[in-house]
Amino acid sequence: MSIGCHANPLNGASQFQIDPIRPAWRPAAQAIILGANQHRCHIISFEAIQNDLCNILNDILANRGNIAMAGHINRLHGLCSALFVTPAPNPETVAMAAARNNLVALFNAPAAVGMAIAAERANFTQSAGNLLSILNSCPDNLRAGDGGVNSAIGINVDADFLAGSFWYHGPAITAGGITTSAVPPALVVVGGPGAVVPLPPGAVMVGPIECMRLTLPHEAAVYRYQNISTLALSFVVSGIGGAVYPGTAAGQHLSSTNMPTVWNVPPIPVLVDDGVNTPFLYQ
Repeated sequence: MSIGCHANPLNGASQFQIDPIRPAWRPAAQAIILGANQHRCHIISFEAIQNDLCNILNDILANRGNIAMAGHINRLHGLCSALFVTPAPNPETVAMAAARNNLVALFNAPAAVGMAIAAERANFTQSAGNLLSILNSCPDNLRAGDGGVNSAIGINVDADFLAGSFWYHGPAITAGGITTSAVPPALVVVGGPGAVVPLPPGAVMVGPIECMRLTLPHEAAVYRYQNISTLALSFVVSGIGGAVYPGTAAGQHLSSTNMPTVWNVPPIPVLVDDGVNTPFLYQ
């Protein structure tokens, strides 16, 4: 089922767990036309979605019946909305909302006791599996792309890049810590607000730094998802931590549909900015 509600082996309490089984593609995903050597490629990987859904559902379960549960249910809504941007009456968006609301209704029901716990876990498993299947086939998170590159990218972000590189100076949220400043080439425009005091929560000052940017739709998709995710997303660079992918250069970020036009060793970081909030810097 990809995700299920089972007994925690340590204390017997109900707990959501995941397995490596992937849901089958739904009709909307199957409708994506594939060329030679192409796969249906996620921007945000199935593994990221599966882990985030499991983490959020366990937080809801742990807070079931208390005031904090509403906040975690809002996180579930946020996870679904980060993937689905095409509004209803799109059939897949309608199906997602129905599956999500059915799962929320199960959490809002009185907790089962005794012999009824097994049936409750079965209902949670079916409902969570149905929602994960819909999220996996979300058309807004899929497109046809090179199957080999997508497999090499694996659980990481598979997004489209803008041509060239860009320079940024300002606050950013990054798992890499404070970055070393560099001197941009003459006549290059440096984006960002520059030095900001005080810094936004969780941000560090970065730059000036050369960075890669994603196409606007993919930048928005990655930003929305990272903003709600329980995980630190990442990109894959050819030859860094593994072999150089055939046909690419060491230090080149991988994309199944749109490889970057510049690369470097050490790799150029990726800046993901929604234009309103503090950007994320992946380095």
